[in-house]
Amino acid sequence: MLTPLNRAQLAAVFQQDRCQETVRILDQHNIPSQVRTMDRTSPSVFSMGTRERSGALFQDPAQSWQYVIYVARKDLETARALTGLDGIR
Repeated sequence: MLTPLNRAQLAAVFQQDRCQETVRILDQHNIPSQVRTMDRTSPSVFSMGTRERSGALFQDPAQSWQYVIYVARKDLETARALTGLDGIR
């Protein structure tokens, strides 16, 4: 089980298909993972609903969603070797 105390960030990606492929590779090698999805079009959870009509100024629409992939700290180096990810992308 991954908890905030024993997990490490493998990568942050903006493409959903790349996130799914990474999680599939980790699952094939029995490495537990978690994915945190963030909507980058809302400035914060306290002011939701402020950018739906106007959008985010100068923000690439392809980067509206960010997927942060976490693995256990003990599995981080193995996960990096298997996926080819070595940090924020």
